[in-house]
Amino acid sequence: VNSIAMSPDESMVVSGSADGRLWLWNIRKGSVVGDPWEGHSSPVMRIDWSPNAQEIASGSQDGTIRLWDPDTGRQIAPPIETGQGRVWAVQYSPQGDKLASGGEGEMICVWSKDGELLMKIKGHDSDVRSLCWSKDGAHIFSASADHTIRKWRSIDGKELVVFQGHANRVLSLCLSPDENHLVSAAGDYSVRIWDLRTNQPVGDPLLHDDEVQTVVISPNGKSIVSGGLDGKIYVWSLDAALKHASDDHPVGRPWTSDGRVMCSMAISPDESMVVSGSVAGRLRLWNISKGSVVGDTWEGHNSSILCLDWSSNAQEIASGSENGTIRRWNPDTGQQIAPPIETGHGSVYAVKYSPQGNKFTSGGEDKVIRVWSKDGELLMEIKGHEGGVMSLCWSKDGTHIYSASGDHTIRKWWWIDGKELVIFQGHDRTINSLCLSPDESYLVSAARNRSVRIWDLEKNQPVGDSLLHDDDVLAVVISPDGKFIISGGSDTKIYVWNMDAALKHTGDDCVSVFIHCQCLF
Repeated sequence: VNSIAMSPDESMVVSGSADGRLWLWNIRKGSVVGDPWEGHSSPVMRIDWSPNAQEIASGSQDGTIRLWDPDTGRQIAPPIETGQGRVWAVQYSPQGDKLASGGEGEMICVWSKDGELLMKIKGHDSDVRSLCWSKDGAHIFSASADHTIRKWRSIDGKELVVFQGHANRVLSLCLSPDENHLVSAAGDYSVRIWDLRTNQPVGDPLLHDDEVQTVVISPNGKSIVSGGLDGKIYVWSLDAALKHASDDHPVGRPWTSDGRVMCSMAISPDESMVVSGSVAGRLRLWNISKGSVVGDTWEGHNSSILCLDWSSNAQEIASGSENGTIRRWNPDTGQQIAPPIETGHGSVYAVKYSPQGNKFTSGGEDKVIRVWSKDGELLMEIKGHEGGVMSLCWSKDGTHIYSASGDHTIRKWWWIDGKELVIFQGHDRTINSLCLSPDESYLVSAARNRSVRIWDLEKNQPVGDSLLHDDDVLAVVISPDGKFIISGGSDTKIYVWNMDAALKHTGDDCVSVFIHCQCLF
C-alpha cells in the first residue's frame, strides 16, 4: 500500500497499492467496502478526496490521473494523461474546482475538474514529490527532489518564494490550519518547520533515523506527525518545537577536555560540580555553571577509568579503573586521600558509596561484589553472579545492595551477610546500568538488548513493556522527583520517558522527549 487518503467526514479511507488497484475501507468497521477499483496499470502513488467527498483522484506510475466515484468505484471521466512520467502528487484545491499534480517531469500541472490542462508551472530542477494549496486556493506549495520547497501563485504560476534548508529530496508537505507554518519531510532524515510570515525555517530539524516520507499536522494545529523508513511514527508538539528549537538543543557549549574519550562521569550531591574519567586514566573536575575545568587533571590510574562516585557528604570521590584499582580523591585538592585499593576484580566496572557514606561497594569482571570500609578495609565478598558485575546501587537505609550483571540478571542482597534475596530475570543480554526510584518502589535497568525495564520492588516483577532504543542501552537514571526515566546508549540518543505512562501503558506510548545527540567519541 503506497498511499491512503481519508474522506472529509472521516468515515472512509481509500488506499492505493502497488498492483494498481484502489480499495475503499469503512473506518468504524475496519472492513473493505465492495470490490477493488481497477484501471491503473502501475502502482498507485498518491490519492486525494475532493472537498465535497464526491470524487477521488489517484495518481500512478503509469503517468495517469484517474477520477473515481466513491459510491460506485467507477471512473467518472477518461484518465488524464499527464505527460509527467510517474505521478508522485495529486491534490484538489480547497474549492474543489481544480486539481494539481506533480511528477517526474519537474513541473506542476493544474487541471480543471473536467480534466482540462489549465497551466504548467515550471521552476523545479527535479521531480515534484508533494503539493498543498492555501485555503483560498490562491497559492500552491510544492516539494521537490531538488531539495527545495516553492510557493507559487495559482492564477498565473508565478514563483513567489523558494524555501531552502533540506539537504536531500523533500517528500511531503503540510500546511498548518492557521496557515502560519508549513512543515516538510525529507530524505535527510528530518522534518522542518517554516514560518510563512518570514519564509524562513524556524526551530531545529526534528530528526528520524532514516528518510522521512510523510508528515501531517493535526486538525487542531497542536501536533506534527511524521513517519518514514525507520519504521516509526513520531508525534511532535508544534508549540515546543517552535519555542525550544526542538528537543535536542544543547544548553551552552560542549565542554572540551584533552580530546581523550571520557568513559565515566558523576555529579556532586549539590549539583555544582562534575567529575569525569578518561581512557587515559585521568580525572577532571568541572564547574557546571561555568562549564570549565577546575584546576589540573588528577593523575594516578594508568588505565581507563570506568566508574566514578561521590560520597554523600561530597568530601570524597571514588574512581574504579580497568587496572583493577579503586582510588579515592579529595575534590578540593585533587589529591588521593589514601593508598589505592587493589580490588582483585580485574577491571572495576562499578563503585558506589552507601547513603550513610561509611562504606562503599565495588563490582567488576571477576563476578564478585566487594564491600569496603571508608578506610579501604575489605568487609565482605558477595558471590552469586555468573558474569561481570556492571552496576550497583544501595537502598536508602543502606541495608540492601542491588547489582546488575553480564549474566543477564539483577540481584538484591542483604549487605550485612551477603545473603541473596531476589533474582530479577527478564533481560536477555548484559545489564549495564541500574537506578532506584526516590520512593524505592521501582528499580530501572538498562541492557544491551536495546531495552530499559522497570521492576516493581513490592512484587519483584517487571512492570510495563520494555522501553526500546535502537542499539545497546548503556546508562539509565531516574529524575530526583521520580517522574522521568532518562536513558542513553550506543544509538547516540537520550530518551526521556514519563514514568507514570511507562507503568500504565506500553513503551511506545510513553516517550516524552527524544533527544538526538552527536557521538563525542
